[in-house]
Amino acid sequence: MKENAIKTSALQKRISSQNNQTVDLNEWVFSRLEVKDNPKILELCCGTGAQTKYLAKLMGGGSLDCVDINQETVEENRNTAGKDNIIYHVSSIDKVDRYVSESVDLIFTAYGFYYSKDPVALHSELYKKLNKDGKFVLVGPVLGNNAELYEILGQIGVKVPDDMFFASEEFMLVMEREFLNCYGNVNFNRVLNRVKYSSFGDLLNYWRNTTFYDASKEEEFLSAAKNFYDGNIIVTKSISYLEGYA
Repeated sequence: MKENAIKTSALQKRISSQNNQTVDLNEWVFSRLEVKDNPKILELCCGTGAQTKYLAKLMGGGSLDCVDINQETVEENRNTAGKDNIIYHVSSIDKVDRYVSESVDLIFTAYGFYYSKDPVALHSELYKKLNKDGKFVLVGPVLGNNAELYEILGQIGVKVPDDMFFASEEFMLVMEREFLNCYGNVNFNRVLNRVKYSSFGDLLNYWRNTTFYDASKEEEFLSAAKNFYDGNIIVTKSISYLEGYA
C-alpha cells in the first residue's frame, strides 16, 4: 500500500485518526524554530497544510514556496492555508530546478524528506540554496516509533517493508550525521507522543491508511490487538526535530 504515502484521502484519514494525543506536534515544532524577519521559506512535502499554516505566519513580508508531488494535495493545502501569496509547485522534491531558483532562509520538511530517491544527495543540493544564515529543518519519526503497532503486526506475520521501517526508525539518525558534517550548529530533539484510539476499529482504520497495510490480515490484526492491550489503546509516536545552521 505504498500509494497511501501520497494519496490525499489516506493522509487526511491518518491525521484525523490521531486527534487524541499527548503532544501537539505543531506547537512542539514551532516553539523551537526561530527565523529572521520576513524570511524566504521553502517547504518540501507540504501535504494538506498542517505546517504550512504556521510557516505562512512566519513568512511575514517574505515569501513561501510549497512543494508536493500530488496535485490534489496541493489544492487541499491551498484551501487550508488560505493565503494568496503562497507559491505552489507540483513536483517531486528530487527535481530541485523545478521549484527553487534563488537562495532561501529556511528549508522545512515534516514527514516527507525520506521519500526522496537519495535524501543525502538532495540535502547536499538544497544546502547550496541556503543563505549565509539560513536554516534547514527536518521533522520525522525516529527510534521507537509505532512500537506497539509494529509488535502487533509482528505477531500476525506482517513484515513492515525494509524501506518503510528504515524511514520510521533510522532515517533521521542518518540525516543527523549528514547535518553534523555540513553545519556549524545542529539541534536534535526528540519527544514521545502517545496517541490514544477510542476503539479497535479506529486503530484498524489507522492501519488501513498506512503504507504497510495488508487487507488479508484484518481479522488477525483485530484479534491480536485485543490480546495486546489491557486498557487504553495507545500507539507511541517517536518524533524528532533536526535543525542545522551555520
